[in-house]
Amino acid sequence: MNYDAKLFSDRVTKGEDGVYRWIYRMNPRRNKHPVSVIGKALLAMAIPSALALFIVGSPMPRVMPDWEMPLMAIGLFLGMFLLITGLLYLQGDDPLAFAMDGEKVMTYRAKAAGPHVLGRVRRVRFMPQHDAIRLAFGVTLYVPKEDYGFVRAFLLEHLPRDVQVR
Repeated sequence: MNYDAKLFSDRVTKGEDGVYRWIYRMNPRRNKHPVSVIGKALLAMAIPSALALFIVGSPMPRVMPDWEMPLMAIGLFLGMFLLITGLLYLQGDDPLAFAMDGEKVMTYRAKAAGPHVLGRVRRVRFMPQHDAIRLAFGVTLYVPKEDYGFVRAFLLEHLPRDVQVR
């Protein structure tokens, strides 16, 4: 989705149409959330792969374990993590645009781009240490530290009463 950059600023601001808009400048040097998500995903793939190779790769696993294949698999996932993290650190600031009103939140990047109706949210997780708010349908909002409290209060006011808050 495209957006008009003139309507967005680095702080949460209310436009003439009543919509709050902001741009979060994602930089892995300042916000480690993307690195931790990638690390957890690769770890979740590395452990079962290493266990499977440990069991399958040895003719007698209880007597004579063969560690070469599992260690190579773990090394492969570690290498992928270091490569991806290095590329993230080289990219610099990545502007992520968001908008919200009383009925929906708009995201403009990634696979979940588009409007997300607040009335359909059943879970929300607040992660102020990462400047992040994760809504249940796989959408993560990144909010500047200065405006995090305001966006949190706004969402809690407009989300359904039975929403699970973590």
